[in-house]
Amino acid sequence: MPAERDLEDRHLLRCIGRGDAEALEALMRRYWDPLASLAARIGGALDAEDIVLDAFVRIWQRGGSWGSVVSVRSLLYRITRNRALNQRRSDLRVARRVEQLSPQAPAPATPADELEAADLQEAFEAALDRLPARRREVYRLVRFEGLHYREAAEVLGLSPQTTANHLTAALQDLRRALAPRIGPSRRDRQRPEHLQQAPPRSMA
Repeated sequence: MPAERDLEDRHLLRCIGRGDAEALEALMRRYWDPLASLAARIGGALDAEDIVLDAFVRIWQRGGSWGSVVSVRSLLYRITRNRALNQRRSDLRVARRVEQLSPQAPAPATPADELEAADLQEAFEAALDRLPARRREVYRLVRFEGLHYREAAEVLGLSPQTTANHLTAALQDLRRALAPRIGPSRRDRQRPEHLQQAPPRSMA
């Protein structure tokens, strides 16, 4: 019954607030498919799983702040809907920009541009090497090897949400390390390709 489900959900949320990873997994099993369907309808199927994962990352990271929530289901749907809408807006902005630029031949890179790009790539690789070992492993498997975060979890013998936490933390560390080198006007153009997509498949 709906009332019983709400009570169970709130109990799981309280457990998540105490750091119970099994409670998070139970909540993910319960709501993953319907949330993925919602995200696919709003933001497209390609990013649906990443959007849902981000929603659960937020639940996990702010586990102690949801004490007044009455309906966990409504909370998850609201977070997923907002993130899917943000993704759709971002995709539309990119599509409009590509459409504006597509008739024109790309301007050749100047030596200064090439030097700046090489410097940024070197900084990225150095920042990657400075990551804690587990975060670096997860990042390489997902971003370089193309594994889904669940596949990476199986490879490393970790739970899915722990793997996702490591990826989120790795992305945040890398973006912080590179922020001084990426000016506001050049951020999207020159950011290393592995950092261009919002964090995706991600939790620690």
